[in-house]
Amino acid sequence: MADDSRSTDPLQDGEQTLNGETLSPGDVHVQRSRSDTDIVDKSTLEASSVTKVDGEDSNVKEKSENDLTPQDKALMSEFKSLMKKWKVGSDLSQVSMGASFSTDSSALMFMRDLFIPSIELMIEIRRISDPLERMVQMVKYYLSTIKLTQFGRKPLNPILGETVKCKSTHSDGSVTQLIGEQISHHPPTSACHIRNDTHGIEMDIYAAPRASFWGKHVKIETSRGHRVYRLKGQQGQPDEEYFVEWPELYARIFRFNAEYCGKPVIRCPQTGYSAYFKFKDKPVFMGKWHVVEGYIVHEKEPKKNLYELAGIWAGQTTFINCATKAQTVFDRKDVPIINPELPSMEQAEDTQSEKVWGAVIAAMRKGDMKTADKAKTEVEERQRAKAKKDKETGRQHVPVYFQKSAQYPDAWVVKPNITL
Repeated sequence: MADDSRSTDPLQDGEQTLNGETLSPGDVHVQRSRSDTDIVDKSTLEASSVTKVDGEDSNVKEKSENDLTPQDKALMSEFKSLMKKWKVGSDLSQVSMGASFSTDSSALMFMRDLFIPSIELMIEIRRISDPLERMVQMVKYYLSTIKLTQFGRKPLNPILGETVKCKSTHSDGSVTQLIGEQISHHPPTSACHIRNDTHGIEMDIYAAPRASFWGKHVKIETSRGHRVYRLKGQQGQPDEEYFVEWPELYARIFRFNAEYCGKPVIRCPQTGYSAYFKFKDKPVFMGKWHVVEGYIVHEKEPKKNLYELAGIWAGQTTFINCATKAQTVFDRKDVPIINPELPSMEQAEDTQSEKVWGAVIAAMRKGDMKTADKAKTEVEERQRAKAKKDKETGRQHVPVYFQKSAQYPDAWVVKPNITL
């Protein structure tokens, strides 16, 4: 029987129960409505084999320090040295760390690479007439945009005013465009706008991640911010707005892996449909990494599941239509991938991420961390010098492309009439 509550509290390390029911290792359990308790055989909901995605380790086997590469062991040793300086609860968002702890992209580039490659799934939503099936497709796009970086490494912190731009041309000739900007450095805050005018798609994404140290893990609060995906109304119909929550990211220090946990929700007020998720933390012994489960309901019957889903978000997820019993499998490796078209270095603004971090990224890709560290320090020192000068002159930074939203509190949206 389903618990009537729809909690969004983050999960705790090693949690192995759901609604008071103890789960056996590796089980994938879907919360059900009272009327739908036994419609799906549990065996059909077992998580599929985990597929390695983006270099992450998704093995069921728990890793030990002996399984690490020499480079990872050196990184872990350096990380443990830093841990001695941190207190539990310390905010790590403003801690400067060496290039060895960074990926070869900034956080703005990381955002671009989350939302653009699988954007064809958003285009497909416009071809679906049934609002319930549109929500199912939105869930698939949502799952396709979740990504883990290599454990122990994070994107470079963008400098204030840093920007990204790109476009993607689709097979039907339509164009999806993206613009992003770092609108605050302390605290780090990024804004991003994505648009396809042909298909009436707009996405406003405002993220303010905060990393904090909790002894056995580093928690990255990815849920902070605001995300709304908008489908422009056709033939006099109102716009559909999908308000999207994000799970929290936990870097498990002594388990040498990272995972998303929590109970985010996608809500569409115009259609009344909502999708609820549970991103499950892996038990210490046995179990699987990256398990997700969830259900879709309508506000008129919030206790009646219309769709259920379960699987491995990094690999395969099974969707079950509760009315027809039909099952479909969504496999991330089958998602059509689009490579974004970037401005040339000659055309790009000086604030473009590839220009700002070009020397750092080039050195990192050559494995020359000494040069990367030096170049990274130079970028950060220029940032500090500018911030100091602005403080002395009383100058307030004004974002070029984004402004505070008049509709949504504490959210940032693209300025009107901005040409992408």
